[in-house]
Amino acid sequence: MCCVSLMVLGGCDTVKVPYKDEDHAWAARTGHATVIVRASAIFGQKQYYCANLVENSFLFPDTPYYRDWIRVLQSPYHFKGDITRKAKALLRKAPRQAMCTFVFRNVPAGKWVFFGNIQHYLAQPQTHWVSGMELRSNISGFNLLWGGIVVQDDMGVIARQVVQDGNRRNDIGLFKARHFGAAADVSTWHPTEEEMKGLGLSDQEMRQVVEAK
Repeated sequence: MCCVSLMVLGGCDTVKVPYKDEDHAWAARTGHATVIVRASAIFGQKQYYCANLVENSFLFPDTPYYRDWIRVLQSPYHFKGDITRKAKALLRKAPRQAMCTFVFRNVPAGKWVFFGNIQHYLAQPQTHWVSGMELRSNISGFNLLWGGIVVQDDMGVIARQVVQDGNRRNDIGLFKARHFGAAADVSTWHPTEEEMKGLGLSDQEMRQVVEAK
């Protein structure tokens, strides 16, 4: 309803694929896998990781419904429709840790999509006046980042790198919105013991990551 009412103001986009319970029942189970993700994006010749404004990233089921939601989030329209309450209940959220690393636990077997944002530059500080006070901020640009991750029954701990090549973007639409048509590149990540420090991994999880090398 909100998107319809705002359409006259600047256009909107909504999820057009219907949500089907039978497509998502597997994702509601309690799993036993731990998924560790290191996320980054490449712009020009430099690789960027999350900055402080990025707090969380998500796993959600890799189904037509959520894939269409990705399309909506990437669309050039300013107002974007949201997903249903049932769909939100299946999102797995993990907080950002060092070097843009996220740890998801109790993930059931199936096909998932990792979804997050990458803060890729700091804008020049701008001055704002609020109630007579001078405030300066350098809010930066964000870019959506997503890639498919498969969790199998026999996987206790899996580590993946999700890297978005920002050089593949196409500027589209009246507002030159940054649009990513392709998924990020996902590959097996072999973290060092130093990189695993501070992630809150158990001794067993640490051993499983090391043994997977």
